[in-house]
Amino acid sequence: MNKIKIEELLFMTFLCIQLGHFGNSILQYTVLMLFGGCLLLKKLIAHKGKIKFINYQKKYVLIVLLFTMYTCCSYFWAYKKEATLDTLPSMIRLLIVTIFLLNDNQNIVKVERYIKILLAAALYMCMKVLIHIPSIGIGFGSFADITSEYTGLQRNTVGQVAAMAVLLVFYLYIRHREKKVLVLFPFYIMTIFLSGSMKGFFIPFVGVMIYYVLILYQNGKIKKKNIITFVMIFMVICLALGTLLRLNQTILVRVTTMFGENATDGSSIVRRALAQKAIKLFTMKPVFGWGLDNMPYVNMNTFGLDVYQMKRHAHNNYLEILANLGIIGFVLYYAKYAFLIMNAIKEKNANRISKIFVLSVIITIMIFEYGIVSYHMDFYQYFILLLMCLVNSDNKNVNPNC
Repeated sequence: MNKIKIEELLFMTFLCIQLGHFGNSILQYTVLMLFGGCLLLKKLIAHKGKIKFINYQKKYVLIVLLFTMYTCCSYFWAYKKEATLDTLPSMIRLLIVTIFLLNDNQNIVKVERYIKILLAAALYMCMKVLIHIPSIGIGFGSFADITSEYTGLQRNTVGQVAAMAVLLVFYLYIRHREKKVLVLFPFYIMTIFLSGSMKGFFIPFVGVMIYYVLILYQNGKIKKKNIITFVMIFMVICLALGTLLRLNQTILVRVTTMFGENATDGSSIVRRALAQKAIKLFTMKPVFGWGLDNMPYVNMNTFGLDVYQMKRHAHNNYLEILANLGIIGFVLYYAKYAFLIMNAIKEKNANRISKIFVLSVIITIMIFEYGIVSYHMDFYQYFILLLMCLVNSDNKNVNPNC
């Protein structure tokens, strides 16, 4: 059994802190930056002060570096500079973790060890929620209240982190057929249910469906075995999804009303209004935007929105980036996605399962970014970074039978 290395332990601690150990506080940000610096320092010491990247790694790091530098520069034209300063640490942390993970020509074994570390951190978050379920019975609030209170994270974030963890467990199972990883499923699924996050419900289902659709059409051929598997999985997913929606009436109401013209669900109405405001803000400053994370404050002063709405984002990653960072920021951010997709398609030596998994997850993320603001959510970005490591490391696979 391989021993846990110091940098892996540091990375694990780094992730656990981000998932609510100190809540959203100055102490958390300080500790995170210290651990981020330790991660990079440990990697530099291991490589004798040298930072080395192979060709594809250099391009990806360059894209992340350019986007980080641009978000820093947005401070100078930001509508509310304090808002930009509050969000900049997450941009810098992502750059540090990007250098940390890519500063090595990793093989698949190393990448999957970091995937398991990510899963362990997500499990830590889930356990903080699940062990407090009994407190509901003595009048301490709803399920959703507990997910926020005991993690320090917004309940939708908790649900989405658990959803991403479900997809990683799915990958490890289809890649190696290790049934023991399936033990983690109930913890993540229960946390999604308790969080009441609609997107947390749908992300795993859509990701798995897209994966099997891509498998179904591999090499332009439709195999009978794949069709049967696809139909069976589709039926199981529909049954499970229908059962979960009926158990969680809040999500059921949201699903049935959010797409209607006369939606009665308050959250859906507010989200639609904020998306419209984001479009207006973009048309006012289309090139550079209003500055990193400035949309809520511009909304308050430009459109006179109340305090509740002021604190809300566009709930749409595309519109949020356009409003805050303009066309330049939008192009720099989504260049990372385009680069990842092109690598997954062009990499001839990569394992087929890994390539299709990466493509299906990126497509899923891009679909759900219609209702998620993810560009400054650390866990989302680390997840995408690991996908980049995954698709470019399989040519170093130590097990040719996988």
